[in-house]
Amino acid sequence: MNRLLGAVSTLVVAVAFGQACRDELTPAQRAQWHADSTRYLMEFRRWQHDSAVIDSLVRIAPKDSLLGLYRNMLRSKTPGTYPQLIECEAQRITDRYGPRVGQQVQDGTKQRAFSEVSDSQISAMNSRMPPAVPIEIWGPICGHHVSIAPDSIEGVSLRDSLARPDPPRQPN
Repeated sequence: MNRLLGAVSTLVVAVAFGQACRDELTPAQRAQWHADSTRYLMEFRRWQHDSAVIDSLVRIAPKDSLLGLYRNMLRSKTPGTYPQLIECEAQRITDRYGPRVGQQVQDGTKQRAFSEVSDSQISAMNSRMPPAVPIEIWGPICGHHVSIAPDSIEGVSLRDSLARPDPPRQPN
């Protein structure tokens, strides 16, 4: 109950403060403030929508094989054989779901596997790794990939930047 009262009082103060600040604006400034706020809300809603679409695809993409490969690499006496297998599996996911989803699945799965072991186990695996591991992306090892991922879903590009975009900044 105290949390609810605190939230309500904070909201009342924020609204009152916002109204007081708006009252000090000239009509031109108020129009600009309104335009900036409207643009921000539209950008924020679009960001929320895009994030929900990508997050939904990341959740349904198959991760078990990739997670198993990362776990086996961490325990293997010869971990140098696994980067190629991991790359092939990651490419299969990317071909099916697009680069944005594929990269998030690969990053999240690696982070999960590595978080399950201690830093000393990761160091031990790295010490068993050869100095360089050649990885083939196209060709006979992984096969010749054909992307079946659509370019977009619900207006959200699956091919754009691999990094998750930051939410839009609120106007001042």
